Amino acid sequence: MNKYVLNVDAGTFNSAGVKAKTDITKILVNNGYEKIDYFVPKSKIMRLLTAKIMWHKKLATVKNGIFVFQYPMYSRFVTEELIKIISKRKDVKSVAVIHDIEALRYLKDDTHSSQAELDMFNKFDTLIVHNQSMKRWLESNGVNSKLVDLKIFDYLNLYPMVKTEQQNSIVFAGNLAKSSFLTKLNIKTPILLKGPNPMAKYSKNIKYAGQHSPDELPKYLNGKYGLIWDGNSIETCDGVFGEYLKFNNPHKTSLYLSIGLPVIIWDKSALAPFVKENNVGVTISSLLEIDNIIESITESEYNLMKQNAENIGRKMRDGNYINQAMSKCFKG
Repeated sequence: MNKYVLNVDAGTFNSAGVKAKTDITKILVNNGYEKIDYFVPKSKIMRLLTAKIMWHKKLATVKNGIFVFQYPMYSRFVTEELIKIISKRKDVKSVAVIHDIEALRYLKDDTHSSQAELDMFNKFDTLIVHNQSMKRWLESNGVNSKLVDLKIFDYLNLYPMVKTEQQNSIVFAGNLAKSSFLTKLNIKTPILLKGPNPMAKYSKNIKYAGQHSPDELPKYLNGKYGLIWDGNSIETCDGVFGEYLKFNNPHKTSLYLSIGLPVIIWDKSALAPFVKENNVGVTISSLLEIDNIIESITESEYNLMKQNAENIGRKMRDGNYINQAMSKCFKG
């Protein structure tokens, strides 16, 4: 059986989304998948004019096997064209690794576009989804393709595991423009920020420390915990991005765990069960709980969480989660 993974290059920039996709491609290629590269033309007109011709040419040799997409791609139109081409080949099974679902995010209030996305999901043989919450949501909204739970994203990383800090401190990495809750957070625990678009002013416990590419970032995350939070409020995760945490696996979680950094995460997030079951951090309902909770954690309790985080991190570096998910795609 032949195995293929589509690698779409739409330009490089400091984005966790790009890192997640390139890591999956590298892991699958290392496990015998043939990479099919496509460089997206910069001109929108050229993208539309050449889409059908170029994709037919690119996929001419694909036969008798598994073809892996990574969704979303740069264009809904092109994605649909690709599915049409692959679905006509009865000896090829299609797998889509889901990175984001816009019907759960930007298209929440657009019924027509959300339904179009759901209809497209049904054209794949199998979808690899983030977690059980996302799986249940897709099932309840009419998606009948086979659904496989990824559990958490892998994160390729060559840097050493982070050393234990004596001081209770937190790191937060991400696009700071959409993390307005940080401007309202005034607690005792020091917080180190990494990422683009910082706000003009933060409280005295928060320090901005610049940005780095996703591949280099693990080298600069010095702290005792990694924070996963989104939205405008410090009392709960709210708004489009906060609500999205109920269904998605934030890539920053994988970033933290890949260097053995225990996490602090919203207790209603989709990844909270994973954190609790594997004892790799703590869950909170409000950021105002942070000082008391981490002060109550004993040294032995923290060391166990850190050891567990390092074990998960090593699995991520080996591509454990995507490899396990792929092995389940056509079993049973």
